[in-house]
Amino acid sequence: MENFDYMLKRCVTVDTDEMPGPCQGNCEEINPDLREYIFGGEPNEFTEWHREALKNLILRNNIKNIIIAAGMSMLFLSLIVTFIIKRTMPEWWTIPILFALLIFAIIGGYDLYANSIALKEADKGNLFCFKYEFYGKLRYVIDHEDNSCLYYANLGDFFVMISSMAEPGPYIFGVVINVKGAEHFYLLV
Repeated sequence: MENFDYMLKRCVTVDTDEMPGPCQGNCEEINPDLREYIFGGEPNEFTEWHREALKNLILRNNIKNIIIAAGMSMLFLSLIVTFIIKRTMPEWWTIPILFALLIFAIIGGYDLYANSIALKEADKGNLFCFKYEFYGKLRYVIDHEDNSCLYYANLGDFFVMISSMAEPGPYIFGVVINVKGAEHFYLLV
């Protein structure tokens, strides 16, 4: 019965109004404060299943990054063209907006670049694969009115953002890949 209760706890999604911590971004550079915990997972062989899961994760992440980069670039260019056509100087408050749009476009483009390198490095076997015990899903409710939430996998010592549709088993796998001198973490759900 104790084992059943333990398994049931893992299947439950727990709601919280506070951002969980400490957090590691998925498909992002490793948080230096969490490196010890990330590398503290049980070393595991990188199999074909892991490679397919990594490929699918990177594909979903790339689609998101393409949308962000393209959307921000189009907004940036449309504002610039509007100022050129109207032959007016932009208001002071549009300069920070233009700058933010440009930064988001650059970040999206960099993530695409980093993900392509990560997949090539994974194919060469230049990675570390770890197995973590999964302690359940946490739903961070940002706004109760419009029901906006972020979901996190509880890995005991740290949390990693995951999809709301992710249904991990008792164990979950993570991959660390060196991308141009920076270690990136990919949680395979």
